[in-house]
Amino acid sequence: MSIIRRSSRWREVAQKRIKKVIKLYLKANPERPVNLNALKKEISKAYPFGERKNHPYKIWLSEVKNQLKYYETIRFDPQQPPKIKLYSPLRGKPKKSPPPPPGQLSLDLDIPKK
Repeated sequence: MSIIRRSSRWREVAQKRIKKVIKLYLKANPERPVNLNALKKEISKAYPFGERKNHPYKIWLSEVKNQLKYYETIRFDPQQPPKIKLYSPLRGKPKKSPPPPPGQLSLDLDIPKK
């Protein structure tokens, strides 16, 4: 016998509300790419659970993140660069730190070759 897990009531309400806001926003603003900052403000205004704290608010934030993944990856606005900078090994090596002041020991293991 398997147990079927249901989403929490908070998550179901959040999903419906966020999807509705996104749908209305896209209908009112058909231009592409989507302006993520304006969309996030509209979603924030639609918060349905009263005070923004505790479990319902955490569920809301996770649903906003899940719903906006598509727009952040596919349709982001080039005038609004993504806030997260990912590490890339292609950017080059990190800059070497300056030498220590005279008289101070360092952890640099550059052993001079003879």
